Amino acid sequence: PFITPDYFELDVKKDDMLLFCSDGLSSYAEDSKIADIIAASPVSKCCDQLIDYVNKHGGRDNVTVAVVTI
Repeated sequence: PFITPDYFELDVKKDDMLLFCSDGLSSYAEDSKIADIIAASPVSKCCDQLIDYVNKHGGRDNVTVAVVTI
């Protein structure tokens, strides 16, 4: 199979956060809900919180999540 990644150029500053995720997250959670979870969770817990949310709300796909603070 051929994979076509999405890529973007961003201006980032110190303390900005970046989310990298598979469609197992982005297809099962609204962007606003993802942002709410990240804002309410310590960075060390964000990935687990996002995966738990998707699994509890109908996620049927594997989920890959990485949250990085610049």
